[in-house]
Amino acid sequence: SLVFARLWRMASDLLTTAQAARLLDCTPQTVLNKVRRGVLHPAQKLPTSSGRFVFVRADVEALLSSGPGGAA
Repeated sequence: SLVFARLWRMASDLLTTAQAARLLDCTPQTVLNKVRRGVLHPAQKLPTSSGRFVFVRADVEALLSSGPGGAA
């Protein structure tokens, strides 16, 4: 159905911290450091005790193209 297709598309545009780290070629801790510094903004903090985040793929890709310091 169209609704399922839209939900699937939205889910495929979201990345976990580990997936964002792979895309940025860094560690998950570096991704979390970027969040703490305000360089990368999570789409959502998941309602778990671990405080995990999800990120919009386009935001992570934009960080890649931001030049030196963006992906480090």
